Amino acid sequence: MISLHSKSVSFSFLKEVIMSSKLYRTRVLQRVSQYVIALKTGIQQSRISLIENALIQPKEEEKKKIAKALGVPVQDLFDENGE
Repeated sequence: MISLHSKSVSFSFLKEVIMSSKLYRTRVLQRVSQYVIALKTGIQQSRISLIENALIQPKEEEKKKIAKALGVPVQDLFDENGE
């Protein structure tokens, strides 16, 4: 466990936050709303929000759909190796 602001945070959680941040940064840089991604992917906007905020883990199929909607490789959004 890693201590962050006096709260214990697991490495797994931190990895999820980093991956989700990549999704958020890419989406914002492309000036695409969660709503537009939802329309392009068929994934509910609320679920996209949960994924971006690292509250849920996206399914593999969702990762592919989101990456396609943003026109980037899946690894650019959801690289679990941190590379």
